[in-house]
Amino acid sequence: MTGEAADSESGDGDGDGDGDGDGDGDGDGDGDPTTSGDGDGDGDGDGDGDGDAVAVLFVGNSYTAYNSLHEWVATIAQEAGIDLTAEAITVGGQNFEGHAATESTVSSIANRAYDAVVLQGQSVEPWLGTENFITSGLALSEPVCASGRAAYFFETWARAAGSSVYEIDPAVTTPDALQMKLTEGYAMLAAASACGEVAPVGQAWQQVWSMMPAPALHTADLSHPNPLGSYLAALVLARDIAGVEPAGAWSPQGLAAMDVMTVQMAAAAAP
Repeated sequence: MTGEAADSESGDGDGDGDGDGDGDGDGDGDGDPTTSGDGDGDGDGDGDGDGDAVAVLFVGNSYTAYNSLHEWVATIAQEAGIDLTAEAITVGGQNFEGHAATESTVSSIANRAYDAVVLQGQSVEPWLGTENFITSGLALSEPVCASGRAAYFFETWARAAGSSVYEIDPAVTTPDALQMKLTEGYAMLAAASACGEVAPVGQAWQQVWSMMPAPALHTADLSHPNPLGSYLAALVLARDIAGVEPAGAWSPQGLAAMDVMTVQMAAAAAP
């Protein structure tokens, strides 16, 4: 299977703060530092190491592209004896509406060679652009559902405290308040979808906020994931897509052992 080429816009941001689903008011957005890639593996997605490989397509922006998240999901599954391959289409700052308007992306999503599709929206569009978020999210997931495949809505995380995103709405001034908006948006989308379910990455991040000093999972821009943040996201996705237990799962080099244990517990406890 050939990976879909992705446009990349390093650190371009999408901050227009205009409430249309692609604004965040702080200009640090979801800029994409990498292009797509793929993982490879040696099991089948049910943990017993037999049968055909499970192929997963990730569609998102830099929140997926940072640290090659999709490859980490594949590696976690492979190390658990599950043959899972992963490819990604990532476009800097892109929201669901933009992906739905891109013919090559829609064609890739409709490709039945992929057993599952992971859809990640722009970081604040469930809050600032709810209607377009749901309409476009349903359009992206419809061909997946119609062909009897699995669709996962990658619930994103709130910006860290101190981000200027908290200057937009006096009712949303903390990470917990923003996470509630994001969680509600993804839940509404999944409820309206014929087959999609939420991968609760943002809620797993929220659990870690109470256990580790902030910003433990963000980079210095208070938006994007550092390696530990991407690892937590990968654990939740591998759990939901392939049934991998987070405890004792593969972890990338360079992470402190106690931090690994903390995010593994958070991934296991996520809804």
